[in-house]
Amino acid sequence: MPRPPLSPRAVSLQRHGTILWGVLLLGVWLLGTAFWTVLGASGFFDSGGADEPVPPATAAVAYFIASQLLVGLFGVLGLVLVVVGLRAGRRARAFEQRDRALAAALAGAVDQLRRLPAEAVYEPGEGDVVLRGARLVEVSRHFDSQAHGAVTGTMVHRMRSFGSSFSLSYGASSGLGVGSSSFSSSAVGLSSVDLQLSATTRDDLMGDALFAVFEAPGPAGPEDVHRVVSMSAAAAMGWVSDLVASVAYQLGGRDTHAGATLLAAAGELAARFAPPDVSYTTDRLMALERRSAAERAPVTVHGPAIGRNALLGAGISIDGGTPLQLLPAGFPQLFGQVVGQALAAAEQQLPGGSRRAVTA
Repeated sequence: MPRPPLSPRAVSLQRHGTILWGVLLLGVWLLGTAFWTVLGASGFFDSGGADEPVPPATAAVAYFIASQLLVGLFGVLGLVLVVVGLRAGRRARAFEQRDRALAAALAGAVDQLRRLPAEAVYEPGEGDVVLRGARLVEVSRHFDSQAHGAVTGTMVHRMRSFGSSFSLSYGASSGLGVGSSSFSSSAVGLSSVDLQLSATTRDDLMGDALFAVFEAPGPAGPEDVHRVVSMSAAAAMGWVSDLVASVAYQLGGRDTHAGATLLAAAGELAARFAPPDVSYTTDRLMALERRSAAERAPVTVHGPAIGRNALLGAGISIDGGTPLQLLPAGFPQLFGQVVGQALAAAEQQLPGGSRRAVTA
């Protein structure tokens, strides 16, 4: 079975070139050492005037030591480079092992998120503001819009050119001749270029955001005012997708198996927990606004605070009816718990229960 490919981040940690240079330098050292040692042991450098011949073993050792003055540096550098390259390869394999363990754990965590009911991220969380029995004062909607523009027009251009020439000739019969000339030209015309501006703004009629003001007990008394805002469904999906992508890029993005796993699931998770009731809630509140103050049904709304008497509407219930989903405000906490569990599971799969994070 072929070995699965390494992640780009793990490949970048390897140092194959360093190992290659180290092997080449060790080869130079080995050849140089062998050359001088063999020649010394064979008596190639003996002058023949010594009373007693030097034993070959002694000569080999002496010339081996002497050869290190010439090629010893190559051996030291080669050994250092090989060790550095091997340690880099070991680090790359360890990183790949941690990365794959984390990717497998994150894949399981994403499956767990897929099985969770979407209502889990719309329930009141710790620290959320809850307004009960609130009375509607004002409501308005704001549509997501896109601007399309074009620029058209004309441009006047002018072109001029000029030049001169000089010649000298000599003939046996005609003698010396000198000539000169000059020329100039100009052109005027029109060229088409985009200069006129026209723009069209189109509203997404199903991409409306909510803005409402309610009366409910608060710091200013029993009829204090509270502002509730909620983004459009498309904006909420983009927010969830960006959150998942930001965590993925902290894990290395597409250069790691873990980051690529989360990036592949970002769009699916955004669609899974997208708020389905923003437009419907706005319609309900606008219909409620048309009634007299005495006929307006009480409203219960909750969400995280974003300022004085202001909150992001995560869920709302009108006249005790079915809770409506406006913003998946609980997704960051839920997603953080799942990612934390995935990290812990990945550490348990590593040899020795390593506690080191998958970073580089």
